[in-house]
Amino acid sequence: SRMLAKRMEDRYQSIDEFIYALDILEGNIRKIEELRKSIDKNKDIINRSKDKGEIKRLREDNINLMIELASIYIKHRDIVNLRNILFDINNAIVASASVKPNLEGAIKHIDYCIRENIPISDDSANSLQTLLHEVKSEVKGYIT
Repeated sequence: SRMLAKRMEDRYQSIDEFIYALDILEGNIRKIEELRKSIDKNKDIINRSKDKGEIKRLREDNINLMIELASIYIKHRDIVNLRNILFDINNAIVASASVKPNLEGAIKHIDYCIRENIPISDDSANSLQTLLHEVKSEVKGYIT
């Protein structure tokens, strides 16, 4: 979308700037794959484990991995994957978590954006990053 921006100043200003953006994107794609593999591995261990301490630690770890994944999706404005990972985060924390209503509101907002084909604004992206920080701060004690 940046390459096709209407205003010239909103487009890449040089081929070097474009190549740099591609390098960052490539790195993020690898990071997304690594995060997804780690989440799946933890889920598999959780399903086989009988140790409550290990299960709690892995669930907490998974929430932190999902938060990291959500941050990448926000950065790239990948709203479908962002919506899905926020849904997973919301399901991973207990109903008494103070951030749960805000997560549910964010999911509804993203659902609206998807339905109406509206991109996430910079303000919404910043609010989501703040919300993810709050979730990360409250993860301990709010694991299901």
